[in-house]
Amino acid sequence: NFKKFEYGESDYLILQDLDSNFIRSLNNLNDEIKKYEIEFSNNKFKFFDSFGKDSFKFLDTFKHMNDGYRIVIKKEENNNFNINLFCINPSHYLLNRCHCFEGVTFFSATLNPIDYYKNVLLGYSLKAEELILPSPYDENNLKVIINNNISIKYKDRKKTIDDVISQIMTFVDYRIGNYMIFAPSYEYLELLRSRLHSDDRFFFQKVKMTIEEQQKFLDKFEEDPLSTKIGVCVLGGSFNEGIDLVGDRLIGAVVIGVGIPKVCTENELISKYYTEAGLNGYDYSYTNPGINKILQAVGRVIRTETDKGAVLLIDSRYKYKQYREICNKTWQNIEYAFTADEIKNVLERFYSNF
Repeated sequence: NFKKFEYGESDYLILQDLDSNFIRSLNNLNDEIKKYEIEFSNNKFKFFDSFGKDSFKFLDTFKHMNDGYRIVIKKEENNNFNINLFCINPSHYLLNRCHCFEGVTFFSATLNPIDYYKNVLLGYSLKAEELILPSPYDENNLKVIINNNISIKYKDRKKTIDDVISQIMTFVDYRIGNYMIFAPSYEYLELLRSRLHSDDRFFFQKVKMTIEEQQKFLDKFEEDPLSTKIGVCVLGGSFNEGIDLVGDRLIGAVVIGVGIPKVCTENELISKYYTEAGLNGYDYSYTNPGINKILQAVGRVIRTETDKGAVLLIDSRYKYKQYREICNKTWQNIEYAFTADEIKNVLERFYSNF
């Protein structure tokens, strides 16, 4: 029942179905773990506790599987196998939940482009009403600067890194304050670190950070700063959303790249699935998830009606139609700037209004 995945990652296989004996054995093991936990409630093994939870979630997911799932088998370094019940299309499950209620509202500040989210959440065969409300904040409080002359495509990143750093320096040197730089990957973050490590204004997100380390990172964004502090994060990482640095704790951000996820088996499965459904599979697996990361990152700057700040977006792909449309629909106060003098002039005009 193994099917070799045609996109070429040698350590991955797509399984058509799981053997019934395997599922039966896993159910039996799960039952035994539950009996053990009841009988020896005061003497639990951590392994049984974690494995029991994982196996329960696995079996529960397996019960809900449909044609919107794929079974992805990955070979690990120790020659064990990881079995992933990978959900490509969650709309089947979500619709079943929705039908339990008279009506359901999906709400977010970043449901853009709206057709993408309607299709992913509710399925492309269902018609749903939509209501798009303008931001309650003064659009003049956020200045969005776009440089679409620098390529951040993977093949060009080492060639353009010095141009990107020059843009960053121009942006953060204009005004004392706290800034965030969003890098497209940890690899790119390390590229920035290798060139900026001697500048003590910069501090960098680590691959794995405890809650305490994350808080220390955020604590560096102080109120009423007397000197500039610049946190460098990964676009789509733990500091990309749910962070409220109000007032002058954050006055600006630089977003490098358009957040496109890496090419991998799972993303190619998503692309293939939606392409076969007659939609643009690449947008569903790469473009739109990237756009969400951009919107979330920009959203860190303005958190209240009194916040004011600027954002610099860098990537040549902002010339593409889908990115221009998203930008124009989302932000009103946009200007394009390419040289240091042009960026300074935009910032000077923006801050002169306050």
